[in-house]
Amino acid sequence: MSPNRTPTPYPVFRRPKSNTKDEKNVEKEDLKDYCKDMLANSMLTGVPQIVSAPTTRSRVFKTFVVLGSFTGFLYQTSAFLVIYFSYPTLVDLQVTTPPMIDLPALTICNRNGLKRTNYCKMKPENCEPVEYADFFCQRYPEACENGRIKGNSYFPTLEAQSEEVTATQDMIQKAGHTSYPLISSCHFEGLNRTHDFCKNTTFKSFVFQDLYGRMKKCYIINALWQEARLNLPQVPTRAVLKMVIDLEPDEYFRIDETVTGQVAIHSPWNILNPFSEGFLLKPRKTYVIHLKEDIKNLLPYPYQTNCTDYIKTWQIRGGNGPLSKEMCIEECILNQTMDNCQCVLTENLYPHNFKFCGEEMDDCLNSINYTFCYVRCAPACHDRNFDYDIKEEDVMKDTRVGHAVTHNWNRTAILLIIFKRTNVNVFRYRAKYDSIELFSFLGGFIGIWLGVSLIALLDFLESLSTLIVYVFDRFKNKHKITNIQSAIGSRIRSNSTFSTDSMPWAKDAKEHPRHLGVNVRKVTNGHY
Repeated sequence: MSPNRTPTPYPVFRRPKSNTKDEKNVEKEDLKDYCKDMLANSMLTGVPQIVSAPTTRSRVFKTFVVLGSFTGFLYQTSAFLVIYFSYPTLVDLQVTTPPMIDLPALTICNRNGLKRTNYCKMKPENCEPVEYADFFCQRYPEACENGRIKGNSYFPTLEAQSEEVTATQDMIQKAGHTSYPLISSCHFEGLNRTHDFCKNTTFKSFVFQDLYGRMKKCYIINALWQEARLNLPQVPTRAVLKMVIDLEPDEYFRIDETVTGQVAIHSPWNILNPFSEGFLLKPRKTYVIHLKEDIKNLLPYPYQTNCTDYIKTWQIRGGNGPLSKEMCIEECILNQTMDNCQCVLTENLYPHNFKFCGEEMDDCLNSINYTFCYVRCAPACHDRNFDYDIKEEDVMKDTRVGHAVTHNWNRTAILLIIFKRTNVNVFRYRAKYDSIELFSFLGGFIGIWLGVSLIALLDFLESLSTLIVYVFDRFKNKHKITNIQSAIGSRIRSNSTFSTDSMPWAKDAKEHPRHLGVNVRKVTNGHY
């Protein structure tokens, strides 16, 4: 070796540069060809035609047709879903004449507020005897019998007669008419057994306010607003309910007042004021009543009827609470007045034991907004209402009620409730669109606008999932190859001339006898 010759360095091993742009183009072409083959074999209407179109103009035209159809499908589907999610309802009406009829509730009142004899016992200082009995009996024959005044001959004074107008509920409860002889006779014809409907012990007393603001004591027959029973007591259609109402004209607080009564027929779950929602009862009259019953079965939220299951709520509250919308409103009004004024309105129709509001509470009562109660209380999911037709006839003197002749025909009224041919109207509310109808409508829209069947849709989903798996696998393999190449490059760099650990000539020949060993000697004056 020449002493002036420079040693030739060993070659450095480098990773060859790849054409990344070409690789990406190849990958895009592969993915494009795969998608084109997949869409060409798709069962979705319009997609294969777009892919296989011979010209760009044809492909664009068919694309616009498919997009227009898809837009129409979305518009009609969204319009239908808006209607569907408003939860409209339909009503099925069934008119029947069943063999068994539900018994309604009856509220019966005497329009006289204070019973004369009861009042004179409570306040004898406000009563005085009649001085001229003959003249009195000529003028008021209904208060006399055989020229004598019936019962107690004491009558309220002129000064005390105003107390009937100002009488409180407590006074009316104590001095008002009793259930008997007001309801002097009650029985069913056509039945071989007695019915709880006519038991005097089951009558509920209630004080109502008439149209003139005066308090009257009434009696509710078949009151079930304290019992949450879905099935009401029933009687066969052959039964006829006969009731004799004694208006007791000789017990009127003001003897010159017209003798009348008041009756309301309603649901056993409600309390109705007979003076505003009933009919007038006159002595010497027979009232023939034909019933009609309406049964409504509504749907709860989110349907438009938005009903409340008051029977279920009654059970949750431990056997307490309203059983109808009307009673719910009355309870809400009672709670509002109690919370704000610590008293109850005199015209409130919810059973309670609280103090009634006087005139001094008018300012407090006028400040309460009761609109909340009418919004809060929804219709009952199970509701029963009774309608009726009335025919009025004169009572004959020898009229028989049961087996007894009505001697007091001039002071009594007769109620005949006939259940024969009673029509029962059952209103069943149901959803206008069920889930199966939703499926049918959407399927029809898809078929008309897109021409797609369920099989084609499943095929498209399968192709889409296959494409996703294909792309994921390519990405995964590409990432794996990149990692391998990086590892190889690192290994090559570690074995390059810049690594002293990998140079065989830098090893001790004694420790590595099989490796090449080179003794590097100093160069002195151009010589090794």
